[in-house]
Amino acid sequence: MVRVGHVEAGLRSFDRTMPEEVNRLVTDQLADLLFTPSEDGDTNLRREGVSSEKIHLVGNVMIDSLVRLLPVAERQKMNGLPPRYALVTLHRPSNVDDPESLKGILESLLEISEDLDEILALSDRVVVMSGGRFVHETSIGAADIAVIGPAMAGHHHATRG
Repeated sequence: MVRVGHVEAGLRSFDRTMPEEVNRLVTDQLADLLFTPSEDGDTNLRREGVSSEKIHLVGNVMIDSLVRLLPVAERQKMNGLPPRYALVTLHRPSNVDDPESLKGILESLLEISEDLDEILALSDRVVVMSGGRFVHETSIGAADIAVIGPAMAGHHHATRG
């Protein structure tokens, strides 16, 4: 028998329309070992009837990875990137499928870009949704956002004007 472990177990968005949420719920029920990042993960699992013997509070693997790899990242060459920037990913259906929601996010990013360069990593479905054009061209008039690279690759870069 192969035992199954789930890292970041117990995390919940409480939005069952998200495929990731359904995957989390099912995986947590099937796994033998549940490695949680925080007390709220433990609480969620216990509330769902999971035996406490399966739950192991281990901490946040994302923060652990950051702490471990930050010295390596600080030694890397910037390769043309600005000295300070924000990397933004947009892929969740609740953020990108609704044009008004996406517009609000992009408007907020434009405001932030006055002080900080932003690199947007958008999924192909965001570009496809906008008819092959980046949404800003018609909905928010954002002259400060320029598409770089092949549009269908989903890579966009926002720059200060």
